[in-house]
Amino acid sequence: MYKEAQEHKKTLFDRSIVEDRIFARMLRDQGKLDPTLYDLYQELFDNMLEHVQPPDLMVYLRIKVDNAIERIKTRGRVYELDQPHSYWQDLHKYYADFFETYDWSPLLTIDVDNKDFLNNPDDRIQLLTMIEEHFDAKPSKSQINGYAPVFETI
Repeated sequence: MYKEAQEHKKTLFDRSIVEDRIFARMLRDQGKLDPTLYDLYQELFDNMLEHVQPPDLMVYLRIKVDNAIERIKTRGRVYELDQPHSYWQDLHKYYADFFETYDWSPLLTIDVDNKDFLNNPDDRIQLLTMIEEHFDAKPSKSQINGYAPVFETI
């Protein structure tokens, strides 16, 4: 899917290939992934990244843990609802730490605690405009009106 997306002029993913590292590091630190296997994973991952083009822009939708949990409850995915609060706190910390040192591509960090991209068109327009500004283009009216992404933030 990632390689196919590179054939298009503009593609927006709700997840990035590099986010896998966040989960792997958290699992290692929690003792759920053997350190030797983690080191092997890191080596293979680094090798893979040598063959992947970085994104033109990484967008980090930053949100407070409790707000993320409320959105997770609204979404209603059982496998997410089963996770304890501490899991989301840990994951939030690992995401924050990761993006604090992220340097693979340009990074745009957007605080989304008070945003509702699904139900508020103004919030959606603001988000798309912020992203498009990094590409020196404004979103067209048809892009804004026809755009209904599912944004997943943690």
